[in-house]
Amino acid sequence: MRVRQIMILCQVARCLLVLLLEAIINVAVPTLLQTAVPDELRGRVFSVQNVVFTVLFIAGMGLAGAAAEVLPVQTIMSAGGVIAALGGLAGLRLLAEPARAQPVAEVGG
Repeated sequence: MRVRQIMILCQVARCLLVLLLEAIINVAVPTLLQTAVPDELRGRVFSVQNVVFTVLFIAGMGLAGAAAEVLPVQTIMSAGGVIAALGGLAGLRLLAEPARAQPVAEVGG
């Protein structure tokens, strides 16, 4: 019984950590986009970002469901965690690179 309580407590702590990190991401990504994208293109960029996230979310659910038919769920969840960690490391690497000055194309003219 004691081990079960510790496992539940660890799961609750993990969920709280994920929620904290999700909140940080939900603030950081729009802030980075707002500072990096010219005002004239901001609406288009945020629209494309929203569509891409939605499509990837749906595709991920479909792939996970199909994979759950042939693999144990623990394996799928572990693979998802590894993929998310690799994506985070790739994002950190991209953010660490010095920004390259690029001319902004004129919009609408």
